[in-house]
Amino acid sequence: MVSKKLLLSVISFSILFVTLAYGLDVNLSMEIWDRWTIVNQDSITENYMSVERAYFRIEPKFGDYIKGRFNIDVFSSDKGNDANGAGLKLKYAYLDFVNLIDYHTITVGLMKNYFGTIYDWEYPTIEKDINDLEHVLSSTDYGLGVTGKFDYFTYNVAVYNGEGYKKTGDDVNTNPCFMGNVRISPIEYFTIGGSIRYHKYGTVDSINDEYNTQMAYAGVANINFDPINIWFEYIVDQDDDPNLDTTITAQGFTVMPVLSLKNMTGADVELVARYDQWDPNTDVDDDGHNRIIAGINWNAYKDGSNTVMIQANYERLSWEADGVDPVDVFALQFRWKFKTAI
Repeated sequence: MVSKKLLLSVISFSILFVTLAYGLDVNLSMEIWDRWTIVNQDSITENYMSVERAYFRIEPKFGDYIKGRFNIDVFSSDKGNDANGAGLKLKYAYLDFVNLIDYHTITVGLMKNYFGTIYDWEYPTIEKDINDLEHVLSSTDYGLGVTGKFDYFTYNVAVYNGEGYKKTGDDVNTNPCFMGNVRISPIEYFTIGGSIRYHKYGTVDSINDEYNTQMAYAGVANINFDPINIWFEYIVDQDDDPNLDTTITAQGFTVMPVLSLKNMTGADVELVARYDQWDPNTDVDDDGHNRIIAGINWNAYKDGSNTVMIQANYERLSWEADGVDPVDVFALQFRWKFKTAI
């Protein structure tokens, strides 16, 4: 009941905001992901249809130098606290101050994390970005950041809560998270970059005398030479627990080629392959896993920001440990989006 009341309140507020914002340059959009998922591990363990995402976005412009974005996400959920089979997330709520300093944008609010490929991620596969999937960090967080964009060079520096968009108030400790990201394009079609994240997380209480420390690093490379677009990322995630006098190092990588068939066939179709490898603790043998994904994306309709995309993915998750059956996932997704200026 609480979630239902909250949802109605948010929608009512959004409608009121749009009404009051009349006269501003405001874009209103929605994006829905309808998905059919089948999971097989020796036998079919899950077979269901769901609404995985239902984004409602408002994007106002306050003159030439300030713009905002507000984004809620409604989705199918079986959690006990979510009423009537639906959940609600606040995903984005930020302001951009553009060119207060030449070539720079200042962003404040609930915004993307500038780390690895997570802020480039547009879901060419149905599965999440590897950083999000392996819990290195969440896709968005509350923070303040600066982005500088030049001809061949882009950088981001930001300070965040560090706990991610799902946590606020008492769930956020007093230690901010610091993040930096760099992208360089030395030649056309090729980009390299790196990211770093530092955060003291957890709690200090009668059991824990000190905070845990996360140091995470990512290296990124992208080759985008039509019709092929290849992404590569290598990640190291070090978690130091001084209370137990131990440091756990996780590491992994992902490689993902995307082949566009549009110029060859006339159909707006992409073929996608992805391989992930992840070791959650480099000091422990046979605790890792790898993931293979093959998919196809078809833009059945595309007119500016109004799109209908159909995605089909096959995914296999395999374990290094002996005796564990692989997990096969078949997913069919219909992503549809519309956008209008009011």
